[in-house]
Amino acid sequence: ASWFASGSLSLLSYADRLFHIPYQLFFTGMLQIFFTYWADAYSTQTPEDFRVKSRRDIRNIFFIALLVSGVLYIARTPLVRGVYGFGDFQAEDFRLIASLFGWYILGYAPAVLILLYFRALFVLKKSHVFCIHSWVRMILNIIFNFLFIRIWGLMGIAIATFVVNCVAAILLYRYLKSYWNNLEKGSS
Repeated sequence: ASWFASGSLSLLSYADRLFHIPYQLFFTGMLQIFFTYWADAYSTQTPEDFRVKSRRDIRNIFFIALLVSGVLYIARTPLVRGVYGFGDFQAEDFRLIASLFGWYILGYAPAVLILLYFRALFVLKKSHVFCIHSWVRMILNIIFNFLFIRIWGLMGIAIATFVVNCVAAILLYRYLKSYWNNLEKGSS
């Protein structure tokens, strides 16, 4: 964002901070409950029971996150005006922050999925996947940011974040699905 006009980094930061409010609420609140709940279930139940329980929980929380994401996306303009409407922002700045926030919040549900998948991986003692995933995600962020900035300018950073969250969630989903399938085949 430092390649763009003066103040661009601040506008991007304002949109990012709005995104992090629901993200941090989930991260510091609900996520900790699932880790404890799943760790207990993993140690006391069969792998199949744990798989069913964790998949059900992930699906339910994903739909809640999708609903939150949709509501915040629809309300993005009044939300931005309500939060930042007391400063010296121009109308163009409000529109830009609302658009940036819109892309960030569309990535909320995939970001929540990533956090849930990480907790499941920790319970399964697959922390190496977390490390590999972090490197892949960082590389994807660099590539997509570089490409999308050239196409969409400042908006490209928010779009890249959305795309990387979606790709990262899909990669983790595929890994866990493969893990569960291999576990199921091994027990047959």
